Amino acid sequence: MVPGLAANAHPTNFVLPNQSGMENNSRFLNEMQVYGEIWVKDNTTETTLNSAAKAQILVFTDDGDAEGSKPEFEEGHIEIKKAGKYMVNVAMSMSNTAGQGHVVSVGLFVNNGEDPFNNVHAGRGLTTASTVGNAHMSGICNFDVGDTVELWAITDSGQDRNVLFEDVTLSITRVGKL
Repeated sequence: MVPGLAANAHPTNFVLPNQSGMENNSRFLNEMQVYGEIWVKDNTTETTLNSAAKAQILVFTDDGDAEGSKPEFEEGHIEIKKAGKYMVNVAMSMSNTAGQGHVVSVGLFVNNGEDPFNNVHAGRGLTTASTVGNAHMSGICNFDVGDTVELWAITDSGQDRNVLFEDVTLSITRVGKL
């Protein structure tokens, strides 16, 4: 033992965690461990988009892992059960089933498309029919208890355009308190 240092201290004055410190860390981690996801793989149902109004992406087929949130793929959203700052990650592939090219814009919204989160969005140009494109979106968002987190899309075309959102994953992870 080095004189003047605590029994559990290293000579560099770095204090190693003790049992009570680990319990405090466990409480902190349990407080923060909130996550959820919804996803679809190999979707074959088209979504019709136009420039007049955004449409919710409702092609999800599965709820992923969740703790402290309520994924509901049938509704195309994840319900927030604990307010906080969340890291949102979205990965998707989409294809153009229309004969003409257009730009698809996808964004994160809450509460049935009521409020957008402008820091989580992507735009993807799709040329002729069967063009496949990928997009990834991520950002940190503040969510309140009861918020429903959703993806909505729109196109720059004044005409209806069918888009196949083939593979989409929407996941949230709580990273801090409000």
